[in-house]
Formats: sequence, structure tokens, C-alpha cells
Amino acid sequence: MKQNELNKIILKHVLWLKGIHKGDRAYLKDADLSFLNLNDVNLSNADLRGVNLSYASLNNTNFYNADLRNTDLTGVDFTSANLTLATVQILIKG
Repeated sequence: MKQNELNKIILKHVLWLKGIHKGDRAYLKDADLSFLNLNDVNLSNADLRGVNLSYASLNNTNFYNADLRNTDLTGVDFTSANLTLATVQILIKG
């Protein structure tokens, strides 16, 4: 996935979180988000099962109550990320 495609999904997700009818929950199951910038993004309650987040920038990302099962987090820095109530099953390859 390219950064601009991800940014559109994130925008709709934020609208969904705010209860605005034009928004949609981020459903990114099995997406390749490796090396993308997710700094300061709110992905609370997002479906991120099977996502490849290897080497993505995740500083200050909000994963509150997100589903991160089977997610590749190789080389990820979770500095100030919120993983409260997130479902996490991490795959580290290498």
C-alpha cells in the first residue's frame, strides 16, 4: 500500500471514531504497510490482523483496542505508542 492510500483510510477511520457518518472503520487485514509513516495516527479499534508493519514509523501511534494478531512488527519502534487493550500476537521474522 502507498502512503497516500493509507492516509485516506486513516482519515475515514478518524471520522468513524468521531461518529461521523461518512467515516469507516479501518479494516487493513493483511495489508503491507511496511516502511510507511504512521506517526501520531489514531488507529484505535482498527482491524490490523496479519498486517505487515515491518520498519514502519509508529511513534505516538494510538492502537487502543486494535486487533494486531499475526502482525509483522520486525524493526518497529513503539516509542510513546498506546497499546492499551490491544490484542497483540507478534510475528518477528529473521
